[in-house]
Amino acid sequence: MLPRDRTYKNILVVGAGPIGDCFVYKLKQLGLNPIQIEERQLRTRPGILNSDIFDKISKYLKKEVRPSGELSLSKTGIKDLENALEKILVEEEKITRITGRFTNLTKNGAEVRLSSGEIKTIPCDLIIDATGSKRSVLSTVNQIYEKKKENPPFQFSDVGKNPVKKHFIAYVGMEQKYIDELVKNQVTVADTLSTSPKFENLLPLVEICKLRRQFGWEHFGKPQVVVKPIKPNKVCLYVEMPEELKTEDHENWVKAVLKLIIHEDVPFAHLKVSERYKLHPKPRFNIIDMQPKETTPYYFESDDYPTILPIGDALIDPDYRFGIGIREGINRIRALLRCMKIRDGMIEIKFDSYHKTVKAIIAQQKDKLSNRYTQRSQNLEINCNRWIIEYPYIKSISDRNVIFQEMMTSSFPGREKLVRDSCSKIHQAITIAGIFFIDNENHHTSQNFQIAKKYYEFALEIYLNLIKFDKNFKDDYKEYLTLCSNVIIVSKELNDIDSILKYADIALDRVKLSNIMPDAENVFVKIIYDKMWALLYKAENLKEKDQLSRVFTEVDSLMKQLNKYEALVKEMKLPLEEILPRYDALVDRIKPSSQGSLKRRRE
Repeated sequence: MLPRDRTYKNILVVGAGPIGDCFVYKLKQLGLNPIQIEERQLRTRPGILNSDIFDKISKYLKKEVRPSGELSLSKTGIKDLENALEKILVEEEKITRITGRFTNLTKNGAEVRLSSGEIKTIPCDLIIDATGSKRSVLSTVNQIYEKKKENPPFQFSDVGKNPVKKHFIAYVGMEQKYIDELVKNQVTVADTLSTSPKFENLLPLVEICKLRRQFGWEHFGKPQVVVKPIKPNKVCLYVEMPEELKTEDHENWVKAVLKLIIHEDVPFAHLKVSERYKLHPKPRFNIIDMQPKETTPYYFESDDYPTILPIGDALIDPDYRFGIGIREGINRIRALLRCMKIRDGMIEIKFDSYHKTVKAIIAQQKDKLSNRYTQRSQNLEINCNRWIIEYPYIKSISDRNVIFQEMMTSSFPGREKLVRDSCSKIHQAITIAGIFFIDNENHHTSQNFQIAKKYYEFALEIYLNLIKFDKNFKDDYKEYLTLCSNVIIVSKELNDIDSILKYADIALDRVKLSNIMPDAENVFVKIIYDKMWALLYKAENLKEKDQLSRVFTEVDSLMKQLNKYEALVKEMKLPLEEILPRYDALVDRIKPSSQGSLKRRRE
């Protein structure tokens, strides 16, 4: 239910940011004498403004607003705007400004704790909350009602879904050449990975994987960086950061992200605290929450307390990276003033009109922010097909493995499709390799055989990566055994005996004989056969009796298992002629006492 139109005489504005200051100035120009509470003694709020904000405010106030000294408009911070407005309000307009902190409401006013510690009650019937995202007045009102076990009047709901809610604002010094390079290559909201498979463009794939592992970066796209030069060799950086980044990793995170942008280390130093802000230093590494919230209702009227009306960021949070904040705040106070009538020093507010107007303005800001966050989410969650297509072009095998393993994490979008596509690529690679290999089986030094070998190695690499994540196949022994068997097949083509034995052991250690389902028996038997083949091949180069005995023990155990599948061995037409001569040779080389047992096993 909307509040009825009311008249107000005593206005208290809590907060002295740009929007609060502009509103106070406008009230003063209309013949009113509001009291303003400023909660800080020195202005140290971080943030760099867009260059046209001073012109926008000057036009709205019909009063020239400029930073002090020789500051360039393109390199001014929020504090510089606040300082310029303070000079106009206090020195020129003689606004009553009290330094203190809003603490409580009374029936006819507000309690303020002064800088001296004294509590002062200020009579008022309308309180404007201009404290920004802190929402000091609104939060206090909610607490009062909660203590009375009543529903709090104000609610704060998320605007859109910002995929990265934690950000740094870092003020640092660095060589100008690095600042220029960062400005040129900074990661924008629309930035994505390359769509063309070129090594120099794909390097970020590897670096992003490192950010995920080292710092807990939650996404598969680059962190966004907004670079705002302040003056020569000084810069302000807005940097997205992981949600749970440890304090001791803050500086290393910034270094890693800057290196990702220009592909080299970027040395920087924390700026020294200026003498002006020595007692209240401006934070050089400042963490901010960047999940805007909207306040509803847009005002609150009660018979027990003064009417509460939020403006500026207390009504809806900004996102200054996109230039969304101060302009919109000015538009909303313009709408509020249009819904006011002033007569004999009294204000009448048309709440119904204000509600409709400000709701439409806020809807536009919400749409802007939501669209930006949707776009950012899409660019962060890089399509897995692009990663699958591009990562083989990374020259380093170890780097490719890092990327593949990261894609196999549960948080990677489309992970199941990745597995299917990887298996498909393996099949294609083995098919192509087989064509070249068969055509050149007697010409191992030919160019075509080298091509076949390259395809086999690529197929093997993908299989090795898949098997590292065998837990994902724990309920499907056939799939798991097939993966292991294909690695073994590729390894045989490459004559890699150690790899055959390694992955045969992986398969046989994981899958016990009693667990084998009928549809997986043929793969299981083939792995047993291939391991015997590799062991007997390896035995030809062994000289020590102890080594031969160990091989014999393994072969004997495998033979027992094969005997249980005698009919299947015949059905599969396994080439026993490849292992029987080597088997006989092994029998001849071991102790005579073992020969009878082995020969009987062979029979």
